[in-house]
Amino acid sequence: MQNTTFIEEKRNKKKLLSSLGVYELRGLARAIGIKSPTTKVREKLIDEISAALATGHVAEPRETNKGRPSKPLANIDDLLVAVQNGSLKEFALNQNQPVFELDEGEKVAPTLVKTFSFGTLVLGGKNVITTNGALNESKNISDMLSQLCQTNQQVVFVSASLTFEEKQVLSTFKNLNVFASSYTDTDGKLYEKLLDATSFVSSQTSDVCVVIFDVARILAELDQRFDHINKVHATESILLVKRVFSLSSQYKSGKAITTICVYDETDGEDQFIKQNIIKISHKIEAK
Repeated sequence: MQNTTFIEEKRNKKKLLSSLGVYELRGLARAIGIKSPTTKVREKLIDEISAALATGHVAEPRETNKGRPSKPLANIDDLLVAVQNGSLKEFALNQNQPVFELDEGEKVAPTLVKTFSFGTLVLGGKNVITTNGALNESKNISDMLSQLCQTNQQVVFVSASLTFEEKQVLSTFKNLNVFASSYTDTDGKLYEKLLDATSFVSSQTSDVCVVIFDVARILAELDQRFDHINKVHATESILLVKRVFSLSSQYKSGKAITTICVYDETDGEDQFIKQNIIKISHKIEAK
């Protein structure tokens, strides 16, 4: 009977760990001293955490002098207790909110999400949201920017070929860092702006949210710089957009960098946007 209870408890813990997102798994692994959690795939992390909890052989977190120390996930102690007790529900109740479920069934702890009127944002992750026109015609995007600028983080706005009307909208937001080209700019301006945005985000010591507005428009302008007039985007254009979008990270170097890629609904079938943006991101939908 005792052996049956032990097996059931072990299954519950494994099931609970499998329901967590990779950020929580890495945070747990780091908290109990598992080596190099960021270099391991999800399944390996689950196995090693399960083994450590089952045997009770939990190492002390490793000290390192390479770079800045990793910032632990908020409420990591509560999450660790929940895993040891085999109850994710108990953890959720302790946080006074439910565990949040992403697309395809992946779940993350409540500490990694924030709900706004425009939808739920995964902090430190890759997010996408649709628009149906220019910035001055997209109320959901202007509302999003307004709310983001009221949070305790740096907000960066990246775009291309901004019209006079779009610039007017952006000028109404305080504390918004804009890196964008204008429709009147000469060739090459956007390329410089994207590099400047990347450097700015990397230099910040606090949390940052990067909004990439109308990715198809950005790609189109970059393609012109690289004299590329085919249906497939220039390699240089793709690499630069990927570089900005991939800035997102959960508590890298003591800060969380969240990216939100905005694409027009009519560009949803663009192969780059479809495979490299939408497929790997959490879609923000209005509540």
